[in-house]
Amino acid sequence: MAAWETERPRRFAGYTLHERVGLGGSAEVFRAVSADGRVVALKRALPHEREDEAAVSRWQGAAALQRRSAGRGVLEVVDAGVVPSAGPLGPWPWLAQRWVGGLDLAAWVGATRSAATSTGPQTQRTESAARCLAADLAAALLRLRACGVVHRDLVARHVLVEPRSGAQRARAWLTDFGAAASLEPGAAPAPLLPRRAL
Repeated sequence: MAAWETERPRRFAGYTLHERVGLGGSAEVFRAVSADGRVVALKRALPHEREDEAAVSRWQGAAALQRRSAGRGVLEVVDAGVVPSAGPLGPWPWLAQRWVGGLDLAAWVGATRSAATSTGPQTQRTESAARCLAADLAAALLRLRACGVVHRDLVARHVLVEPRSGAQRARAWLTDFGAAASLEPGAAPAPLLPRRAL
């Protein structure tokens, strides 16, 4: 993920916001620190999202589904809430996830491809890492299925790769449950484009 610096650390929902590490169509993400020193990725709605009366319930639903699906390959939600409206905009929904500090999958693939050679140990390590990340994602999808959740927006930018040091392998984490839906027991999702059916 790219990093955009904030003007200075700011307080929000009990967290100190540091650099902005992500920006999407409906939200921005900051590296943030809680009062007890825990580092998290704090995601909060952009202004136009706060003008939508359904935004709060949508954010709360996404956080609940992600928490329900917690397990291998699904990024942990550690906190979530809504800052009350204090102006012309509506309430400010947000959620805090465990800090990974790595790249999204698309950026990881690009960086790894440029560093690898066509043969030799580096390529073997890359292939091994890719298999491990795929196993994490497979485990995440199995976990979602067991919990009756369909993600509906499985794309590379919604997968974070957590770097590890030494002999520990990198880990893949599925995130961004904004389009996720809950399935009734025994039900199948309605027909969707392939990426939205996962």
